[in-house]
Amino acid sequence: MLETAQRRRAELIVSGGGAPATVRRWLVGSVAEALVRRASVPVWVVRGAPPVGEPVLCPVDLSPLSKLGLASAIRMARAFDSPLRVMTVVAATDEPDKSTDEDEGSPHERVERLLGAHDHAGLDVSVV
Repeated sequence: MLETAQRRRAELIVSGGGAPATVRRWLVGSVAEALVRRASVPVWVVRGAPPVGEPVLCPVDLSPLSKLGLASAIRMARAFDSPLRVMTVVAATDEPDKSTDEDEGSPHERVERLLGAHDHAGLDVSVV
C-alpha cells in the first residue's frame, strides 16, 4: 500500500480500522498501525459510524506540522459539518523557551492568531 501511495502521489491514505483488538494484535500490531507509523502522508483510520456532527479535535503545538494539521482539521470539520476544537499543546519544561519573544503572547494567544490566519467562517471553532 505504501509503495502504491507513493507511486500514485497520494496525499492521504484511508484505511479501515479492522476488527476489535486481540492479544495477538496488541503484541504484533495491525496493518493500520503499520500504515500510520510508516506512511509519508497522512493516514485516516476509519472505524464505526461516520463522524458527522461530532467534534474534530486538533492539537496544535505551533510546529510546522501542527500548522498543516490545523488546515486539514478545518477542511475535515467542514466536510463533516462538525465543530472544531483546537487544543493548545505545550511541552512542559523547567526553563522558558528563549527562542520566542515575550511579545508573542501566551501559547493560547498564539494559537488564536494562527487560527485567525485560516478561513474558518461558518464553523463552530473554539480553542481549548
